[in-house]
Amino acid sequence: MGKNNYQKKYFSRNSIFELIFFIIFFLNICTLIISNFTGDRDGKIEVYNFSEYLFAISIITVFLLLPIYSFRTKNTRPIFWLVNVNFYIFLLFLLITDLAFRLMESISSEQKVLNDREFRLSKPEPYLSSDYFSKEFIIEGYKKNNNITFFKNEKRNIIVPNDYTSSNWYNVKNNLRVTTDIPNAYSQNIYVFGGSTIWSAEVPDSLTICSILQRKINNAEFKARVYNAGVPAATVRQQKDKLEEYFKIVEDDLVVFYDGINDISTGVYLGVEAMSGFVPGFNAPPTFLVRQIIKLKKYSATVRYFYKKLNSNHKLKKNRIDPTSKFYCEIIESVNDYVHSRNGDFYHFFQPSLFTKGKLNNYEKEQLIKREEFFRPGLELAHRMTVPYMEDCLKNFSFSTNLKACLDKMENSPYLDSSHVNEIANEIIASHIFNKIKISLMIDI
Repeated sequence: MGKNNYQKKYFSRNSIFELIFFIIFFLNICTLIISNFTGDRDGKIEVYNFSEYLFAISIITVFLLLPIYSFRTKNTRPIFWLVNVNFYIFLLFLLITDLAFRLMESISSEQKVLNDREFRLSKPEPYLSSDYFSKEFIIEGYKKNNNITFFKNEKRNIIVPNDYTSSNWYNVKNNLRVTTDIPNAYSQNIYVFGGSTIWSAEVPDSLTICSILQRKINNAEFKARVYNAGVPAATVRQQKDKLEEYFKIVEDDLVVFYDGINDISTGVYLGVEAMSGFVPGFNAPPTFLVRQIIKLKKYSATVRYFYKKLNSNHKLKKNRIDPTSKFYCEIIESVNDYVHSRNGDFYHFFQPSLFTKGKLNNYEKEQLIKREEFFRPGLELAHRMTVPYMEDCLKNFSFSTNLKACLDKMENSPYLDSSHVNEIANEIIASHIFNKIKISLMIDI
C-alpha cells in the first residue's frame, strides 16, 4: 500500500511538470495558428507584445524546470538526465566564452561603432537643422511594437505595408505611406515607385519626396495626385510587379521609378538572382539560421565577434555586374512599354548615393564611410564598379534621368548612411522630378 501511494505521489508530481511543458508548447503553437489564419502571417500576435512575452516566459520556465524534472526522473530516464547534464555544462561553457569576448570588447582599442538607431539618436549632421527631430521621432521609426509591419503578396514576391496610424510622424493608408496635401479634385494620378528612399522613413509624412512633389504640383496649379508606392528594399523587378498587381493605369496617368541602389546591393553585392524578385531582409534569403545570428548579435559578444569576421571576408564577384545591369535596364524598358500601352507616361530617375558622390565632406569621410565599411564591407566597391554599367545602358532611354550628382553641391551632408537622406535632399530630388514630369501634367480637370 505504501509503495502504491509513493508511486501515485511520484507520478502526480512529475505529471505536473509534463502538463506545464505541454501548456507552454500548446500556447506557442496557438499563436502561430492564430497569426496564420487571422493576422499577417508573421507568426506573431502584436497586441500587448503577446507573442514576445509568451516566448520569453516559456524559455525561462523551461530552463528552470527542465533540470528539476530531469533530476526527479533520473532513475527512470537515465539517458534524459545525462543529456540534460551535458546540455547545461555546454551552456555554462558558452556563458564563460561570451564573458571572455565581452571582456575583449571592453578592453579593445577599437572605437565602438553605433548601430543605425543609436547613430540617428545622436543627431548627426543631416538632422542638425531638422525641427521635427526628437528622440521620440527616431524611436517610433525603429520600435518594433509601434513600427509599420509588412506582408508578402501570395502571387508574387511583393512586400506591401500594412495600414498604420501614428499621432505624429508615420502613417500608412490603403497600403501606401501617406502623401500629404493631396488636392480635393484632380484629373491625373502620379504613382511613384522606389525603395526605402521613396518610402522615406527618415522624415515625417509631410517631408517625403512624394509629399514635397505634391506641393510643387499644387503650387503650379496642376490637377494631379501623387501616390507613394515606395517600399523598403524594393528592386525594379518588385516595383514592376507591384505596378502590375495593384495599380490600374489609365490614359494620362504618370508612373515614376526612382531607383538603382537596391538592385546593385541585391544583385551584385549579395548575389541574389535578379530575376527572382527576392528582397533580402523581407522575402528572400538570408536563411533562418542567418536571421537568428543577426538577432543574437545584440545579446552575444561571441556572435558579434564571429559575425564581424565573416562579414569582413566579403569578396565582390565581378561576374554579377553585367547581368545585373542588363536585367535592370530590361525591366526599366519593359515598364516604359507597359505604361505607354495604357496611354500613360513613364519617367525613370537613377538615384544618388554616398558612394557615387564627387567630393565627401569630413562628416561623410570620418563617420559614414567608416560605418559602411564596418557594417557592409565591400558595398562601396560594388556600387562604384556597377554604376558605370547601369549609366551606360540608361543613357539610351529618353525617359530616364540620371540624378547621381544632384546632391553633390550641398554644403552640409544630407546622408544618414549610404543612401538615405534628409528633407533638404528630398526637396532637391522632388524639384528634379517635378521639372521633368511637368510637361505631362494637366491644369484642367
